[in-house]
Amino acid sequence: MGLRLNKLAFEWESLQMDQEYFITLARYNRWANKRIFAACEQLSEDDYRKQRDGVFLSIHLTLNHILLIDRIWMCRLRDKKIKIDTLRKELHSSRDALRIARKMRDDKIILAVERMKKRHLQRTLDYLDRRGEAHSTPMPYVLAHMFNHATHHRGQVHDMLSETDVPPPTVDLIDFVRWEQKKKKKSKKKRNSTELKKICRR
Repeated sequence: MGLRLNKLAFEWESLQMDQEYFITLARYNRWANKRIFAACEQLSEDDYRKQRDGVFLSIHLTLNHILLIDRIWMCRLRDKKIKIDTLRKELHSSRDALRIARKMRDDKIILAVERMKKRHLQRTLDYLDRRGEAHSTPMPYVLAHMFNHATHHRGQVHDMLSETDVPPPTVDLIDFVRWEQKKKKKSKKKRNSTELKKICRR
């Protein structure tokens, strides 16, 4: 299993995606998770664990599921075996432990995508699903699925938050893009101001 080049079944150019696109999605993923967890921190323990309508029944278990799937895909990317008994596994029973693990995982995902080269993104990932069936998926689709999966279930958490007294945060991709643009402009303005001060001191 693992990565292999598949030129016949997959043409990279046809997807019109590059590494920077996936780096942006990885950063967006971290930003959105951070905002969701910040909102969840304001919940009482009862509200946080209350059984609600949804596939994973509670905010806590849904957040656990997102982390579990991210872990599974990261193991596949590293060609590391992982035993999957159930997709409902509670990785962390503590809210704080889950938040810390989420932050660490997000940082690792960003680092992994940043380290990818174009040749990695042109490859196909061979892996086994939890039933032991073999699959081969072009790398861009693997990454897109991982981020799309997280977005899907964050939406469920967002919906559950709307049932509480804590307003659900905005976690749209376009809002993240605008936030990053403002951040870069502010940083550039500050850098230019610093350089001007240095020039004036000469």
